[in-house]
Amino acid sequence: MAFDKAKPMDDEYIAAGPAAIRENLRALKEDQIVDAGTVNGLAVGNASGNIPKANGTLCTNLNAQYLGGNLAGFFSPATHTHSAATTSSNGMMANTDKAKLDGISAGAQVNQNAFAGVLVSGTTIQADAATDTLELVAGSNIALAPDATNDRITIGVTGTVPAATIAASCTGNAATATILQTAHTIGINGDATGTATSFNGSTNITIPVTLATSGVTAGTYSSVTVDAKGRVTAGSNPATISANTTGNAATATTATSATTAISAGNAATATKLATPRTINLTGAIIGTGTFDGTSNLSIATSGGSIYGSGSQLFTSSGIFTIPAGVTKVFITLSGGGGGGSGGTRGAYGGRGGSGEFKFQRQINVSPGNNVSVTVGGAGIGGRGSTTTTPTTAGSSGGVSSFGEYITASGGGGGQPITNGTSFSSPDFFGKNGAVSDYAIGGIGGAGITLISHLLADDAQPGNGGNGATSYNNNGQNGTHATLYGSSGGGGGGTEPGSGGAGGNGGNGMSGFVLVEW
Repeated sequence: MAFDKAKPMDDEYIAAGPAAIRENLRALKEDQIVDAGTVNGLAVGNASGNIPKANGTLCTNLNAQYLGGNLAGFFSPATHTHSAATTSSNGMMANTDKAKLDGISAGAQVNQNAFAGVLVSGTTIQADAATDTLELVAGSNIALAPDATNDRITIGVTGTVPAATIAASCTGNAATATILQTAHTIGINGDATGTATSFNGSTNITIPVTLATSGVTAGTYSSVTVDAKGRVTAGSNPATISANTTGNAATATTATSATTAISAGNAATATKLATPRTINLTGAIIGTGTFDGTSNLSIATSGGSIYGSGSQLFTSSGIFTIPAGVTKVFITLSGGGGGGSGGTRGAYGGRGGSGEFKFQRQINVSPGNNVSVTVGGAGIGGRGSTTTTPTTAGSSGGVSSFGEYITASGGGGGQPITNGTSFSSPDFFGKNGAVSDYAIGGIGGAGITLISHLLADDAQPGNGGNGATSYNNNGQNGTHATLYGSSGGGGGGTEPGSGGAGGNGGNGMSGFVLVEW
């Protein structure tokens, strides 16, 4: 309850008085219930004669004898000043403090126990600012692993250090070294001996080698013994040497009638080799033959491979993928052969022309590329005619090509009596048709000799058809070609005015494309 000046009341019971007295005393002490306006008749305020009021306003004529427990004389007046301190006299601060401040540079920071510079291989790297950053850059085969949590950097080595001038001992083998730690000797023994030479890998060495002696004194012998390694182990010079007159030298021109001969080696001449030898041609031209010396040898040749890694023959159009690692190929190709003309009354059919032929042309290519390969088709033979009108020509062969790199034209179709245009050189012809009493035969077709090794033994150009065998019979047909790029034969003719028809012309053969690498 609050302070109540009417308590205790005059007419209260005596027992109620102490409690009211105690409450009023508590309120005066704890609740600070004081009516300042009634203290000696003075009012609270900031004017002269007022009880000073702490409200931030200057109180008039307030006489405070003590401030902070000190009289006013203890404090300096408002106009008082202090002289500036120097390193030799006190002022606003002690002269010793002034000396300390003068020794601190402008912008100096609190001592952080940091390095002012970093010394690296004799070069000191200075900080350029108070917060400068030092960057570590990993060199070749060096790995840097920063650890921001523990404020550390781990430096490691990865791979092979390219150029270390000094290295610690290795626990394994080095991949390469310019010198061996321990030099070794290299010696040669057995059938040949050599001086052992110290070798540490720093330079090449040469070992003089001496062939072991066989026990035979150096000299010339007419009879010797040779061991399995080709060494002469014995030698002699007998007075005479028996010669086999029925064997190898049976027809030798220098000893045709001798029963014994003294010889120091091979016969000077002979008409035949004891062992026939095989002669092989390889490379751009291939061929083989057997030679025993009894007669001259002629080797049939054909185109070979001048690159040797592989080849692919196209007899129909397709795609060629350049193999890995191949940068050049050699192309051999031929256009299709033309068809032969049909025969007519009074005229034989002309043969078709052979396709254009190109042999092992080098072409630069890129591995993995695909090249379109076109094989020229065969020309078709013309039909025989029952008239003298020349309307039975054979058709031309198709063009062969290897991409846009190289092409070969097809042979022209044959006309009656006139041969089609032939592109191949050299070429050869099939057989001419036989001439009868009633009509002449057709002319055989052209073929290509340089590619005959690609074909079966019976491959050939077309032959001309035979002429009619009786007055009213038909001329025979020309045959079809079976040699790539060759042409068909012309049809046989009939007697003018007869009732027979000319023979049909033979078909040409398709071209080909051979890729070698």
